[in-house]
Amino acid sequence: MFGFGKSDEKVFCIGFNKTGTTSLEQVFQELGWKVGKQKHAELQLENWSRREYRPLFKYCRTARFFQDIPFSLPFTYQALDVQFPGSKFILTVRDNGDQWFDSLERFHRKMFGFSAHPDEAELAEIKYHYKGWLLQYLTFVFGPVTQGAYDRQRYIRIYQEHISAVQEYFRFRQDDLLVLNLTQPGAYGKLMDFLGLPGRQGDFPWLNRSD
Repeated sequence: MFGFGKSDEKVFCIGFNKTGTTSLEQVFQELGWKVGKQKHAELQLENWSRREYRPLFKYCRTARFFQDIPFSLPFTYQALDVQFPGSKFILTVRDNGDQWFDSLERFHRKMFGFSAHPDEAELAEIKYHYKGWLLQYLTFVFGPVTQGAYDRQRYIRIYQEHISAVQEYFRFRQDDLLVLNLTQPGAYGKLMDFLGLPGRQGDFPWLNRSD
């Protein structure tokens, strides 16, 4: 059984952003886990693009639970699985791809304030950690913005491919992966079972809502 009290055991949330990852982070904070600082991890984006994980491995020794970029991005979970054997992985999902895409686009539009049809030049001027970070993220994960930023069909395809790839990777290791839709009845109990904790009543907090 997964040892809740062992400080060296880690849980990684590897679902795409806007699948309830912030709400999941809140739950682990309430459980008393040390949670990785998201903004520090997001600065690993360029390293992720080169598949250079050594700085990320070092960062992962600072906490027990991690979510969002670069943990939510393809390929990261395989590297973490090798580096931190015995870890648990949570793949957060939405009801369907359209729901996820609408939430992502709405959240980015609200947070960054870009126009109805942002192009590469506009996105390059947006400053998050540094100017151009958002453009890098969209390009690295979803392809060249010159083909159209926030292309629904392309984004949903990549989102679904990530889900399929994760499930295939853990196909014969179901005890190590929890696929979790935080809005579904019983989701909180499923998480507690996965962690080997006594069942608790209540729903997940709904944080970072974009609607």
